[in-house]
Amino acid sequence: MPAANDIRKGQVIKFNGEPHLVMETQHRTPGNLRAFVQVKMRNLRYGKALDQRFASTETIEVLPTEKKSLEFSYADREAFAFIDPDTFDQIELSAELLGDSKHYLTAWPA
Repeated sequence: MPAANDIRKGQVIKFNGEPHLVMETQHRTPGNLRAFVQVKMRNLRYGKALDQRFASTETIEVLPTEKKSLEFSYADREAFAFIDPDTFDQIELSAELLGDSKHYLTAWPA
């Protein structure tokens, strides 16, 4: 398992038995104190965001993920629909999960 220093934005880690998406990381070394990594992350099951501090040498379990390119199709109240251009499968994501990126989505003209 990698150390906390190796955590990067976009990775999914296991924290308290739940999958969390890493939104932001900062490595800090305050004066004579030991270095630590400050991580902003979002629980993928419940959507709750939290800040957590890890010792820089602490081991963190990184969960395997798969990246796919999806095309934005439409928005329906608090759900946003995306289509896989290869299989034409439709996937819906909540507005809370998308965060601020939902304001930058545009659908292609038909």
